[in-house]
Amino acid sequence: MVVQSNTAYVILGGGVHPLGSPKRLTQERAHAINTLAEEMFLHGETLPYFIFCGGKGYRNPVAIRGVVYPIDGKPESWEEYEQVVTEARAMEELFNNSIPPGLVLREEYSQSTIQNAFFIFTLFATPLSLERLVLVTHDWHRERALLCFEKARQFLLPPVALDVLDLEILNDAKVQPERYAAQMESEKEKIGRIGTALNACKCTTDYLSLIYSGSWDLSLGRFDRKAPVTYKPDPPNHK
Repeated sequence: MVVQSNTAYVILGGGVHPLGSPKRLTQERAHAINTLAEEMFLHGETLPYFIFCGGKGYRNPVAIRGVVYPIDGKPESWEEYEQVVTEARAMEELFNNSIPPGLVLREEYSQSTIQNAFFIFTLFATPLSLERLVLVTHDWHRERALLCFEKARQFLLPPVALDVLDLEILNDAKVQPERYAAQMESEKEKIGRIGTALNACKCTTDYLSLIYSGSWDLSLGRFDRKAPVTYKPDPPNHK
């Protein structure tokens, strides 16, 4: 087994249910990369990093007398956030245990694809000196994902190559054409809106303002879509 430390497969989350189980899109992406990782491991191929992305989630449910009661609301601190079942954690739980733990990482701070890109570059690509990122997501989501990651690369300036992994199980155009058509209809609006916002960024300051608007307020350590951000400390180190 060979470890290729300059490449990372970035698996983008697709949501979790209130009790912490992965939604269908999240589950499909996790299974797709798990199958690929197993094949790479069994054939002795070079192994990259595997980074599971997505901070959307719910706090762990509380079981009382065998009945599960979800805890409502968003966490109010980073300590409480450690109790959240995020998209990243939900996917990691489905991942192959044969892969060395040091190669399996989580990005748990993002609330959108735009923020996926920002945190991947700032928390992983630059610190780990990555040279190549391979995005893992469904075919209808790839254009939006590439748009977000290309803009992040433009403003954050890491010398990283970007690719998209083409796995048949994630090609809804072939596997589930009806879902593909419905998702593409929704994607047109999202790509237009996100593209307009990103293209309006003329400098890194504009880009950072967009990243921190309507997201985790890192200055307050809580989720607040309205509070202005005046100070932005680095988020806690990933585990």
